[in-house]
Amino acid sequence: MLEGKHITNAVLTCIVDYFCWEIAMETLLTPSAAAAVLGLKPAALVNDRRLPAPKFPYVRLSRKLVRYRPSDLQRVIEGGLVGLPSTDVAPQCPTHQADLGSTSGLSPCGAAA
Repeated sequence: MLEGKHITNAVLTCIVDYFCWEIAMETLLTPSAAAAVLGLKPAALVNDRRLPAPKFPYVRLSRKLVRYRPSDLQRVIEGGLVGLPSTDVAPQCPTHQADLGSTSGLSPCGAAA
């Protein structure tokens, strides 16, 4: 079939990526299993799916068949974390709780950074 034909690296990469994606595809969770992972009742997920913007992303495979991807549930769980320090926040002045993000070396409260 491919005798005398040259396969480019790009084509070969696409073929390999396709088959790797097929192998690495996630196992989908039933609504009952997803509810158990989240610590909810399955009815809570039914109600969530009825919302215009559901909190828990789902995959509708047919009119009545719904499944959840574990990676989507993980993102929802991680998005709801409260109380962990964020790496995007500028340091605060310990005395006055002022932002130390200025370039002058002085915080807005006048203390040396």
